[in-house]
Formats: sequence, structure tokens, C-alpha cells
Amino acid sequence: MLAYGFAQRALVGGVLIAILCSMISFFVVVRRLAFVGMGISHAAFGGVAIGLVIGINPILTAGFFCVLVAIGIGWFSRKGYLHEDTVIGILFATAMAFGVLLVSIADVYNLDLMSYLFGSILAIIALEICLIAGALLFKPVVRSIPGRYRVRLPQIVQDMAAETHAKTLPTPVIVA
Repeated sequence: MLAYGFAQRALVGGVLIAILCSMISFFVVVRRLAFVGMGISHAAFGGVAIGLVIGINPILTAGFFCVLVAIGIGWFSRKGYLHEDTVIGILFATAMAFGVLLVSIADVYNLDLMSYLFGSILAIIALEICLIAGALLFKPVVRSIPGRYRVRLPQIVQDMAAETHAKTLPTPVIVA
């Protein structure tokens, strides 16, 4: 099976995504944002619908739309009026409804609409593998930035402790 190029790309892409998700999942769990993955993935439907209606690549519009939804989640939750889970639920339901509305009134009809949302790892191309590898390299590049712009491990620990109401001892500055 690995003699085929599509299977090789699927294996490499799957391994790279597994590594990337393992690096990110810690912060998602600690900050209690497990619902954000589902919310943003459902919001992608609105972005796909925008791309189909205006005739540009639905994957690009879905990515851009998901970034806007993530910014909206952060903005609304930082205002303090609603809890993050509530904001996520409201925005993903709104984005899904917006997508359904756009698809229903659009003049285009795409039988392959669900493939944009669910896809297949066997359809991964070399460019997407390069994008995943670039995202993986982002962390070491950020860690190499000198000075005050670097993320420091004690600050992350203090943030986690503040969220869980745990007590921590003052820690020396250790670069993550």
C-alpha cells in the first residue's frame, strides 16, 4: 500500500498532524477550550458557503472565516459578559446557520459540498504537507526569538495556576 504516492503522503501528513496536535492539545485542555475545536470546525461551514457563493476557493475562505470566528470568540469572552463556552456555542451556531442560508439562496449547487468539510486524508497533497510542516516549525522559530518577546515557562505555569486557583511558588525566569 505504501508503494502509492497518495498513501505515502497520507502517512506523512497524518504523522505530522499528530505531532502538531500533541503540541497544542496541552494548552487546549489546561485552558478548558475543548469545545473550541468543535465550534470552529462547525463554523468552517459558513466559510465554505462564502467561497462557493462568490466563486473562490472554499478552503481558503473557510480558513479565513475560522480565524475571524476565533478572533470573535476571544473578543467576546474577554469582554467578560459571557463565558467562553457560551460564546463558542453562539458563534458556531450562527456561522452554521449563515452557511446554510448562503447555500440555500445560492445559484450554484455543489454535490461535493460535504467533501470540503470532511475530506479524506488520502487526498492530501504535497503543498498541504509543507504547510503542516511549516506550522510544526513555527514553535522552534518562536522559541529562538531573543529577549522579552519570548514566551517564558513560568508565566505559562502562573497562568495555569491562576485559572485553576492553585498556589504556586515564585519561580526563576526559565526560558521555555
